[in-house]
Amino acid sequence: MNINNYWSKKSHQIASQIFRNNLRNNNIIMDPFLGSGTSLQGIKELNIDLKFIGVELNEMPLAYANFNANPPTKEDLIKMSKEFTDFYNKNKNFYEFKSEKDEIYELEKVILDLPSDKVEVKSFNFKDSNSKTFTVDRKKNLNLFNYYKNIYLNKSNQAKKNIKKDLLLDENSRIAIKSQMYISHLYGPISFYLLQKICDKFKENELFKVVISSILHLTKYTDLRSQSQFPYWFPKKNAMERNILILILKKIKSLIKNHQISDKKISKKKNFISLKNSSEKSYMLINKPIQNINLEIPDNSVDLIFTDPPYYDQVAYSEYLAIWEFFLSYKKNNQFELIQTNRKKGVKDKGTYLINLKKCFKIIVNKMKNNSQAIIYFKDSKLKNVNDFLNILSSC
Repeated sequence: MNINNYWSKKSHQIASQIFRNNLRNNNIIMDPFLGSGTSLQGIKELNIDLKFIGVELNEMPLAYANFNANPPTKEDLIKMSKEFTDFYNKNKNFYEFKSEKDEIYELEKVILDLPSDKVEVKSFNFKDSNSKTFTVDRKKNLNLFNYYKNIYLNKSNQAKKNIKKDLLLDENSRIAIKSQMYISHLYGPISFYLLQKICDKFKENELFKVVISSILHLTKYTDLRSQSQFPYWFPKKNAMERNILILILKKIKSLIKNHQISDKKISKKKNFISLKNSSEKSYMLINKPIQNINLEIPDNSVDLIFTDPPYYDQVAYSEYLAIWEFFLSYKKNNQFELIQTNRKKGVKDKGTYLINLKKCFKIIVNKMKNNSQAIIYFKDSKLKNVNDFLNILSSC
């Protein structure tokens, strides 16, 4: 039972194999660009008492890493399910549509076209009291379609009036953030309103925040198959808006169903000394950019660097996380993100990326023991970029 829907994630089985072949008891691994922690998961199934240090500047992926290292109990998940089911029952009226025969149908999803600022409804998917699903569109029955369309638009307008906050995004055409684009532009009004209400209700529940975080990308407008990994993009035609209450409840039930009791525990430590002196498989996480790491990790202390650094302009991690910061208060760090970007309020060109990359790896090298190893993922279709990257590593 893992949550791993983070960008550019790698296989934890590969990490396990590398650790098994290169390390022995009490060796210390450091991943200075941890992300959601698949490298940390790599030590979980091994019969070696390894020590692991993960460094990550953004809060959301660290929440995933903690969740996967030590998953919640089934009892905690069942308790969360009961609490959210209560919320669901109190708020499902936003998705309940009364038929002309006074039957109550629950809206599962809406298919829309979104030209400019307009919303053109194309079809509705409903579920009746027997959980039988059916579709209503203008081709099958125009009068019935218009009847439900008016209800939907009225509910959307009602939700829009209750929205308390919004956020103007930093313009960046490369990741589909246009000028004067707000987070609300990514959402149907019902989803946007209810999501704020949900996150406000459960803001002190760290487990619930992780679960919501794992499906947050599906709460906005998506393509019909929800295949895009770009959080600010949505199709202008055939966009889908889901019932987010059903979406969240399904995720919780899936976690309960797939829950497995494991004796493969990793003990979390607060600092390097307690990590080093631990007699069991252990880890510590540091929520800082690697550029700012100093005494938290002593020099000449790490046996293996195993990491997947940001690749030039390929994934704008911190910029993507504006949505997670807005709804769930997971802090992001644009300032120290090691990335090439044309974000209007903070351009970083290729030269800046390479300078910062060198700063990072100088610090990383200082933390390594003599004769230790560094195993680094790096991919780029441009050989010049690969060569520049290797030159940076050689200079450190």
